[in-house]
Amino acid sequence: MKMFDRGGLPAELYDGLSAFVAEEGGRRPRVLAWGQGPDAVAVGLADRLVVGPEPWRAVPWHEIQRGGWDFDTRTLRWRTVSDPATEEKLALENPGQLPELFRERVEQTIVLQRTVELTGSKTVIVSARRSLAPGASGVIWSVSPGRGTNLRDPALAEAAEAELAHIRADWAF
Repeated sequence: MKMFDRGGLPAELYDGLSAFVAEEGGRRPRVLAWGQGPDAVAVGLADRLVVGPEPWRAVPWHEIQRGGWDFDTRTLRWRTVSDPATEEKLALENPGQLPELFRERVEQTIVLQRTVELTGSKTVIVSARRSLAPGASGVIWSVSPGRGTNLRDPALAEAAEAELAHIRADWAF
């Protein structure tokens, strides 16, 4: 193992992270930044945020709809494209460079992001994101509800899909 791959992450944590990444079919991880909390560690890799170690779990950067570092509470928080109603939070006593990496990596995935009004004050966010995984190509399109918008409402869901189709037709990704 090369020392720079660990990015200062303690060897026992790096070994567990490496085993987790290998189980997912990945190569030896290169740690770009990491932060330590009272209950967990968060590790920024090129293509994803990994939280662990009990158990390890990963969130690809392109799946993070929004989030960031709250300096006052020393908490990293995020919402995913697949579950925008749930906010994940992780207290980090020693965040290191992870807040900056988090912002940079999430922003780097965004190709297009547009808030679209459906009816009245109901909105959706249409996004085209790119994966930062090695060898990934193309974009991943998604529609996420804005505040107070419930996409389980068939009329809103239909309008959101129509907006997505319209925007996709305008952009040749």
